[in-house]
Amino acid sequence: MTQPSKHLRAVERPNTGLGERELLDALHALNPPPDPAGLVPRFPWKMQVQTFSRCNAACAMCPWPETKNELDQGRMEETTFRALLQQSAGQGLERMSLFLHNEPLLDVRLSAWTRMAKDILPETKLTIYTNGWLFTPEKAQELADAGMDEINVSVLAADAGLVEKYSPGTPLEKILGYLDGVSKLTEAGSLGGMKVSVAALDLPGVMDSFAPMEQRWADRGMPLYFAPVSNRAGNCEWGEGAGERRVVCQRPFTKAYVLYDGRLILCNCDWRREIVLGNIRETPLAELWQGEAYQALRTKLLREDLEEGFLCTACDYPYRSAEEADRLSSVEV
Repeated sequence: MTQPSKHLRAVERPNTGLGERELLDALHALNPPPDPAGLVPRFPWKMQVQTFSRCNAACAMCPWPETKNELDQGRMEETTFRALLQQSAGQGLERMSLFLHNEPLLDVRLSAWTRMAKDILPETKLTIYTNGWLFTPEKAQELADAGMDEINVSVLAADAGLVEKYSPGTPLEKILGYLDGVSKLTEAGSLGGMKVSVAALDLPGVMDSFAPMEQRWADRGMPLYFAPVSNRAGNCEWGEGAGERRVVCQRPFTKAYVLYDGRLILCNCDWRREIVLGNIRETPLAELWQGEAYQALRTKLLREDLEEGFLCTACDYPYRSAEEADRLSSVEV
């Protein structure tokens, strides 16, 4: 068992490598924080890629219902995706998530692009989060055959009343039927090494709603976990709010976020694309990642030298109460 960094959310720990944990601890040990350029990895360890920008749901705790009409939408050109893969080859990219502010299964090219990514980045873990509307057992098998490594299915609750409250129009019974079929595939070993899990939000009544199927799914190799709700950097009225102790957010130091047209944004909470750090179609990602603009931003974040109204000042993600930080420091994963 590995002792986790106490500066990580519990939900982040399973997908966080040793290098990322050590980096976070090193950043917290700096007092006062210097220029972080010497600590940042030469290339992001993780990446989220928006191959298609749209979603088919309208969840209350997500900015999509508003931003879909405020921002340009589109789908990534194959030349852009291939360029990104080639820029990432040999760079030590640990994890590429083929979704960002969207429902990935709406992109009919996803299986083909998964195969393409695996061919060019064989050592990189490929993942998606999906709302499950289109996650049939057939689609699960197709993605497993293409080389997808991990799929997390976000189901807000297993109670029709709760789902209608938090995400009106969600076809819950259909999704639960799909998941039961997928769990049978995991039990049979048909999906090979692809891991499938169900993610629900830690909201009142949600945990109890899953009781009838949670153990059945787990016995078949499809676990269920509960994630905290975030305010998406102030882009929605949910989340925990600021706690007593602020910890460094690891995202700008370890993870890149690429929009459908190649723009590099600060993080997955930047729903309105407020902080654009370049475009990988014009400048290779490695140069943008180590560029002056990115490094200056990291220094400001470390020193908490952020002007009023800056995106990160409203975000609840890096904030934890002293009690939670102390509790996490003693938990093994």
